[in-house]
Amino acid sequence: MLSGEKPEIADRHVPVVRNIKDNGNMQTENEASDDVIQSETDLTESEKKTDAALNVGGQISVTEDYINDKLEDFLPSGFPIKNGFADISSSMLSIKGETHTEELIQYIRSKDRNGGLSKYSAVLMFLPEKLDIEVVFAVQKGTSGKNELKIHKLVLADREIDVDLLPASMLESLSKAVVKAISNIGEGYEFSSLENGAVILNKI
Repeated sequence: MLSGEKPEIADRHVPVVRNIKDNGNMQTENEASDDVIQSETDLTESEKKTDAALNVGGQISVTEDYINDKLEDFLPSGFPIKNGFADISSSMLSIKGETHTEELIQYIRSKDRNGGLSKYSAVLMFLPEKLDIEVVFAVQKGTSGKNELKIHKLVLADREIDVDLLPASMLESLSKAVVKAISNIGEGYEFSSLENGAVILNKI
């Protein structure tokens, strides 16, 4: 390599040149590159998915960037949100974005089997056509004693909505979507906790 030239970077941030000793001899650049290509080929689909997040010592750190790339997987089909992004603290996972009020009303009504949301729909009618929306999940202890992510609150235009007034099927579908998306990240891993900027999974 000539002085001043920059090495090419392989996909998924794997370095082209690795200084690996073999019987006391240093691998050449081409030999190391061949190893990188072969190791890429040998990865299973599950390993590739896991490697997309940060896998260190049997623990996967799922970053906000990773979730943003797959945000549709973390929300139920048809949930009305646009320009969404994840915001993770040590206690909450928030999915923020924009929504059309009419689309949100229709979605809530489609989940409201008992018709108990008529008064709430009337309140929503007075909101602007477009507004900010935030779906917040918090860590809770499940029936098995393990940590789980559950829907905590819904915020519309900076107004917190009492989740107890929302249709149970809507809350269930929101929580199930997050649980399913997380379980698909790495086979043999489960949700453990949250930290600033990441969801932490531990090997089962």
